[in-house]
Amino acid sequence: EVIVNNTLFDNLSGAIVVGNDVSTDDYTAVNNNIAYNNTRGISEEGTTGTHNVYQNNLVGQNSQGDWLLQNGLMPTGTVSANPQFVNYTGDSKGDYHLKSTSPAIDAGTSNDAPAYDYDGNSRPQGSAWDMGAYEFAGSSSVSLSPASLTFGSQTVGTASASQTVTLANRTGASLSISSIAISGGNSADFSQSNTCGRSVAAGASCSIAVTFQPTAAGARSSTLAVTDNASSAPLTVPLAGRGTDFSISAASGSPTSATVAPGQTATYTLEVTGTAGFSGTVELACEGAPQAATCTVAPNSVAANGTTPVSVEVKVATTASSRLSPPMRWPPAWGGPVLRLWFGWLFLFAMLAGATLLRRRAWSGYAVVLLAMLLWSSCGGGGSARPPSSSLL
Repeated sequence: EVIVNNTLFDNLSGAIVVGNDVSTDDYTAVNNNIAYNNTRGISEEGTTGTHNVYQNNLVGQNSQGDWLLQNGLMPTGTVSANPQFVNYTGDSKGDYHLKSTSPAIDAGTSNDAPAYDYDGNSRPQGSAWDMGAYEFAGSSSVSLSPASLTFGSQTVGTASASQTVTLANRTGASLSISSIAISGGNSADFSQSNTCGRSVAAGASCSIAVTFQPTAAGARSSTLAVTDNASSAPLTVPLAGRGTDFSISAASGSPTSATVAPGQTATYTLEVTGTAGFSGTVELACEGAPQAATCTVAPNSVAANGTTPVSVEVKVATTASSRLSPPMRWPPAWGGPVLRLWFGWLFLFAMLAGATLLRRRAWSGYAVVLLAMLLWSSCGGGGSARPPSSSLL
């Protein structure tokens, strides 16, 4: 007979009894078992032989003794200690997988040992067989991500959108889950639901959805904890958020965006609403206006309460585009219409030169006019003002 890799606890009689039969019980192997918190641990009764072997078993807290063997037999490789189950309750509701600190890990023998554990995971996972029904899966490839969750500001009494934490089991064995809970700090402000169940298969993952619903204003925090058979301590994710006792939203019928041309103003009407029981002054400011625009809010403080929304007006004013006179170019660009205009004025000047001496005093005046006309005709090449464009506010 072979009795190997069993986990036995809280039995009123012996955990394992060899013998107690009409015939002699001999050549029985009892290996890699855990006998914990029973009336008796591992014992022999009736007629037994001298060839029974008891190798690499863990025993502890058996009230009438851990070992009661006959014929002078002695066990070998025994571990006398607490097996460190994930969640020992003494009944079917407990989790009897091994913690990473369990003395039963890698303490078994390969003699008569099975190739798989009670979950169907292959044995051994480590350097040797573990004692008990479950092989320790290992914690190095079990993780929660992301490392933390931050929910930002949320109005007191209202629920945020959920954020997801992923529990990944990258080991070659099934991961047994004892509990997924939120504890510590402001735990009542956070809640979770998950798709994990009691176990996560090897190479698989599950999702944990966390929601923030603050019960009071100010900074709020807690911790998401997952207890499993692969970790000596729960895997944790810190949770943080801030409760606010008022909210700001667009008033009914007010736009939340507008497209305006330069020089125009976009106007929005917002409402400030306090939570139930809130009464106080809310200071308002406007930031983040586009380039070349100004933002104002009126009034800049309001007395908010939990019953009646208070309206405020936000205006975003843009700057009008400017127009510049075209630059003068000198010397003039010769050719085309400019050249024809030059010769025309030159011909007129020649006619004036033949006038009588009585008109000599006027020549300087004609020359000034001619120079002005030439300068005027040489102007060009300047750009016009940039056409108006629009802005989305």
